[in-house]
Amino acid sequence: MLTKREPPSAKTTPPKTRRKPLDYRVVLRLGVALPCGHTAFVEKHDEKWYESPQPAPGQAPPHPTKLAAEGLWRYAQEKFSVRAWNALSKHFEAGIEFSMKAPIEVACPVCGHTQAMK
Repeated sequence: MLTKREPPSAKTTPPKTRRKPLDYRVVLRLGVALPCGHTAFVEKHDEKWYESPQPAPGQAPPHPTKLAAEGLWRYAQEKFSVRAWNALSKHFEAGIEFSMKAPIEVACPVCGHTQAMK
């Protein structure tokens, strides 16, 4: 038996475009207010923490090149975790208040002042 051929679709498929591969993907960007008055920005990608310049509104941030000091990224990570757990506790009305276990020594990347932060 003969079958009718389907007419070509009126819609044309768009041509495939080549995408540039991403250099890196930021997983988390945090700002840390330090007691000396400066604000340090750190971002995590590729399982490493980098110092990041202050974000400019409407512009893509430049690629960071300098690894963040261990104290700075540990403090930022723990503080973020505590705030997230406290938000969940408040949302579910659990009545539990989380806090950091011990102070962490943090050095300011701008002035070099070291302080214990909790």
